[in-house]
Amino acid sequence: MNECAWIIANIASGAEHHVKFLIDNQIVFYAINMLDHPNENVKDNAVWILSNVAGDSLEGRDSLIEKEIVGRIEKLLDGHSYQTNFIAHVSWLISNLTRGKPYPEYREVEPFIPILQFFIENVQSDEVVNNCMWALSYLSDGTDAQIKAVLDMGITDKIVQMLAHDEPHMVAPALRVVGNLVTGGDSLTDQLIEKHVIPPLAMLLSSPKKIFRKEATWAISNIMAGPAYQIEEIFHYNDREILKKLFQMAATEDLEIRRECVFCITNACSDGTLQQIQVLVEFEIIQLIVETLQNNNDPVVTKGGLEALETILNYGKDIAHASQLGKNPFVIKLAQAQGLQVVESLQSHPENEIYEIVSRIIDEHLDFE
Repeated sequence: MNECAWIIANIASGAEHHVKFLIDNQIVFYAINMLDHPNENVKDNAVWILSNVAGDSLEGRDSLIEKEIVGRIEKLLDGHSYQTNFIAHVSWLISNLTRGKPYPEYREVEPFIPILQFFIENVQSDEVVNNCMWALSYLSDGTDAQIKAVLDMGITDKIVQMLAHDEPHMVAPALRVVGNLVTGGDSLTDQLIEKHVIPPLAMLLSSPKKIFRKEATWAISNIMAGPAYQIEEIFHYNDREILKKLFQMAATEDLEIRRECVFCITNACSDGTLQQIQVLVEFEIIQLIVETLQNNNDPVVTKGGLEALETILNYGKDIAHASQLGKNPFVIKLAQAQGLQVVESLQSHPENEIYEIVSRIIDEHLDFE
């Protein structure tokens, strides 16, 4: 039996048409039944077969889920102890069963949450933890209920600690998990902030790996899109270190990361206080917005920049009224940045939402008479 399982495992490691042959001929059904075999080597080969089938295609993954593989894995682990190498293979199987878009129905893979929690807390293996973190990155990419389920596992400290791991392959899934978690509601993001997620994210902004800089910026951007007290956590960190870094990156990084930086900075305008807006103006956010509006063709970025600019100018109008200055100080800044003509030129933008924002800005704040 073990030799047969080993041969099938080798076939499952082959090309996509080899895996499809196993699916079409119901061989995966026999592999699932091998999970009940008393010999651990047979079980291990069965797990290896199923991992390759799940990881090869969505068809393979979904066929296993339809055959109730989730319950069989629960049964396999219930009340049994196994070698770390075997647990590593099982965690890889779980990761493959949760991976791939469209994701499987969450209710079908939700039972993996306590299994992953047990592995992370009790198995001393980087390979196991890495596989589990990748699985959590897929399971947390969804609703607030999914995010809460991951936070409720009680392993947030471990996830945050992994952001500072020496090995990049260990950082990657933890960073993806954190990025997903901070897309949740304010109370969910609060839990990450309380676990000191901001310092390692700040560190990753200077990572030599582009993907880490990008995803750290994305995570910070989601925090900056929150209420003012969460924005302040970013602003005040280490004498405005993150803010300084974001503006530097917005000027020096490649287009892909600059885009994330612009989103990150302009997100703070949505629910930021007057004091926070003033800080951003001191950092030359108006100049950044003007340059962004001039140099990009992405309507999403354009819309975000204009919305931020509108908020800033609204605050400037309040300042002018309160101080009886008569002139909006932020309109003056916009003119100094050569932004009046840039805004005016966007009146002809084909996107109606953009046209409407531009019209409001012109009608409320600018005088082209």
